[in-house]
Amino acid sequence: MHTRISIADLRMDGGTQPRSEISEDIVSEYAEDLRAGADFPPVQVMYDGTHYWLYDGFHRVRAAGRVGREEVGAEVHQGTKEDAQWASLAANKRHGLRRDEKDKRRAIKRALKGWGTDKSDNQIAQHIGCSDRTVGKYRRELESTSQITKSTEREGADGRTIDTSNIGGTENGNGVSDTATERYDRNGQSLKSYAERVGVEKQSITQWRNAARGAKRFTRVNLSGQSVTALQE
Repeated sequence: MHTRISIADLRMDGGTQPRSEISEDIVSEYAEDLRAGADFPPVQVMYDGTHYWLYDGFHRVRAAGRVGREEVGAEVHQGTKEDAQWASLAANKRHGLRRDEKDKRRAIKRALKGWGTDKSDNQIAQHIGCSDRTVGKYRRELESTSQITKSTEREGADGRTIDTSNIGGTENGNGVSDTATERYDRNGQSLKSYAERVGVEKQSITQWRNAARGAKRFTRVNLSGQSVTALQE
């Protein structure tokens, strides 16, 4: 719903600010544009029935206040503060002030700490706008320092719950264990279907498989009448 909201009614203290800091240079630039008659896109707000949680448009709101405006145009969505926090991680992915590496790193870590036990690397990467390998790198970092717990179940990019308990053991140099690659080959799944089930990009599966092939050789076997691919020492 597109409406106008009093700046005083906007909640900006709920952990919905996606950036590491506000750029005063951008606020000043936007303020000058407003004085010159510029019309900015509406800010994005999540309404939980009581509070309006701002999650996209902090620079625009700050600029509007600087030029003495009491209201801003807003696109209001129904949801909780937690919904606003999740939505904020995708803010400025394709528009507005370009996110720097610090902003992306902050978004990835916040996503992993808040939703990492449920969502796959690929799902988080698609939401934020980065690669699943980058998410995986920070997941391992946070797990190694006990900032997040390692989960055996996550929600894949297709919305299904996937079992990640097979991802573990000796890493193959790409940050993912040979166990995951072995599971892929024993099941005889396609690269695409396995990538979707585990929740990573197809390219990553190819890299893991190639790494495993450097130490093992593959053979075709027949088990209970079904042809499967197996790893053989």
